[in-house]
Amino acid sequence: MKYYIIANNTKITQQSINKLELDGENLLVLFNYLWPLRFQEVLDYENKICISRKGTCRKHSNDRPNRYFNIVNIRGDQDLFKKIYFLPHPSQTSITNRGVLEREIAQHNFDKKKLGILDSNFINPNNHLLYPLIAGTISMSTGLQAYEYFKNTKNNNDDIILVGFDSNVSNSWHNSRWEKMYMLRQIYMDKCDFIQSYNLTERIL
Repeated sequence: MKYYIIANNTKITQQSINKLELDGENLLVLFNYLWPLRFQEVLDYENKICISRKGTCRKHSNDRPNRYFNIVNIRGDQDLFKKIYFLPHPSQTSITNRGVLEREIAQHNFDKKKLGILDSNFINPNNHLLYPLIAGTISMSTGLQAYEYFKNTKNNNDDIILVGFDSNVSNSWHNSRWEKMYMLRQIYMDKCDFIQSYNLTERIL
């Protein structure tokens, strides 16, 4: 099985999407704003999931601090996904935040069968990675969190393929330089493969 972790990168090309092996078994992993749904192949493929992260106060964004990114549109598109995961899940937060986040999800009337919970042992790898929180940053990007999650939960014969990764994330929230160097090391150590990522010459065609 292959896990295609697809970044919200507007530079992803149709040529790159054409390289995905959409055989019904392989899994597509999308995030927050679901940009890859613009490709018909991704839109029509059934075996895909969405991971939405709790929002923060950002300029030029309609997302509120206690609102999951793009939750309104994710609710509208819920039938496109096998599962939808909120990160963190309300049950994995403090008692203070739990009620707020539970109400946030409940008010959108999701199909409860669509909602899943990522194993809490693997969704916050900040500590074991020694992720450096430079001034003003909060945590690692959602893409890196997802990569670490599937790397630690997949079967040995499964493959992870990054699609459109460049670690071009805001330094106001994440440590983009550290993330880029970490992901490049993962690629060079053959921990994952890639399509149209980090301006590297692709090993898979």
